[in-house]
Amino acid sequence: DQVYTTLMNYEAEGGGDEAEDVRTALADGVYKAGWSTVSSDLAQIIFLVGDAPPHNDYENTTDTLTTAASAVRRGIVVNTIQCGTMGPTTRAWRAIAQHGNGQYFAIADNGGVQAISSPYDEQMGHLSNQLGATFVPYGFGEGADGEMSRGALAREKAAVEARVATDAPSVAKAERALNKVVSKEAYVGDLLQSLENGSVTFETINQADLPSELRRLPSADLKLELERRLAQRRELRSQILSLSKQREEFVKSERKKMNGESEGFDAVVANTVKAQMARKGLK
Repeated sequence: DQVYTTLMNYEAEGGGDEAEDVRTALADGVYKAGWSTVSSDLAQIIFLVGDAPPHNDYENTTDTLTTAASAVRRGIVVNTIQCGTMGPTTRAWRAIAQHGNGQYFAIADNGGVQAISSPYDEQMGHLSNQLGATFVPYGFGEGADGEMSRGALAREKAAVEARVATDAPSVAKAERALNKVVSKEAYVGDLLQSLENGSVTFETINQADLPSELRRLPSADLKLELERRLAQRRELRSQILSLSKQREEFVKSERKKMNGESEGFDAVVANTVKAQMARKGLK
C-alpha cells in the first residue's frame, strides 16, 4: 500500500531535453533501496524502466555501467525495460543489462499492459476495503503518546483504503484484494495479523499496547471480541479467494481472445522474475 499510494501521487513534469537522470535513478535503486543481506535463498532483482537515454554529462553521479557492475557484486541482477524505440535508449539499456547480468526488453511506449477488467473486480475491491477495516493498531505503549500513535496509524490505514476505493482502477483493486489474502505481512502494527502469524498470543497481549476501546475489556471479553474479528477476517478472505478464482478463469478466457501472450510491462516483469528466481533454485 505504501508503494502503491506513493506511485499514485507522482506527477511527471519538467525536463525539456531528451536525456533523463538515469544515473541517479539506477544508483538510488542499487545503493538506497534497503536491500537485504545476500543469501542463497534470496533473489534480488532490479528493473530499470524508461524511454530516454542517460544524461552522461552529470559528472556528480556514477555512470550507469559502473553502477550496474557494482550491483552484480552485491548480488543484484539489473534488467532494463525500454519503452518505445529511441535508438540511444536502446544502446544504453542493452549495455546496462549486460553489465548488470540481466536482460534487456523493449515494450510499447504506453507500457503495453493488457489490463483486463472483470465482473468481479469491484466486488473484490469492496471486500478488500472491508478487510482493511478489521485493522487493530497495536503497539507504542500506554499513555497519551501511545494512544495518539495508534490513532494516527489507524487513520493512515483508513485513508489508504479510502484513496484506493475512489482512485484506483478496478483491476488494481482486485489484485490488491488477493495480495491482502495471501500475504502474512499485509499490515504492519496490526494485532490480528500478529495473532495469526503467532508473533503474539492471547496470553502475551500487552494491555498497554491496545487501543482504548479494547483495553477496557476484561480478558475473557477481549479474547471473544478478537476471535470475532478474526472470524470476520477469515470470512472476508474466503469470499475474496472464491471471487479471485472466478476472476482468474475470466481473465484467462479473455487473454485467449487476444491471440497470444502479452509482451507488456506486467508480463515481462512476471516472466523475468520467475526465470531469475529459478536460477537461484527458488519458486
